[in-house]
Amino acid sequence: MIQDHGGTIEVQSEPGQGATFVIELPLAEHAAVAAAPPTVDELPTISGKHVLVIDDEAEIAQMLAEILMQGGHRVDLASNGAEALNLVAASSDYDLILTDTKMPALDGVGFYRELSIRFPELCHRIIFLTGDVLDRAKRDFLESTGAPFLMKPFDVQDVRRLIHRMMTVVEQGR
Repeated sequence: MIQDHGGTIEVQSEPGQGATFVIELPLAEHAAVAAAPPTVDELPTISGKHVLVIDDEAEIAQMLAEILMQGGHRVDLASNGAEALNLVAASSDYDLILTDTKMPALDGVGFYRELSIRFPELCHRIIFLTGDVLDRAKRDFLESTGAPFLMKPFDVQDVRRLIHRMMTVVEQGR
């Protein structure tokens, strides 16, 4: 990760004395100052969409469902990718799918791959949820899909903004 950002890491060690790690990262010449993102209250309302939330952690799935229902959306929950595929097969009218990447039975990666074969029109409607971007294979997978992802733990306002952004894309694509 350090090398990915143009930095270096050195280790200095002496027996019985411990180790010293020196990490150097380059500074940006001009720090970019980003405009504050709009608050959720400032975003135009998009409601009435059908959303599938897939997460084996019931608390996270329920929190996401509550955020979505507060926005006026219908929500279905699945605890793994296999269960989610059954829901999609029964009703493929989902406007948005939020899926964890690490779950039992069928994880988010397997779910996405199966979805791309059986329901490719839904692949551009996915938001991945992950706490695991240090894993190189997971990072490569997420980048290859082009789908946005949220890092766990996530901020509720970030969730709402990303959901709104994705709903806007879905609206424009219809």
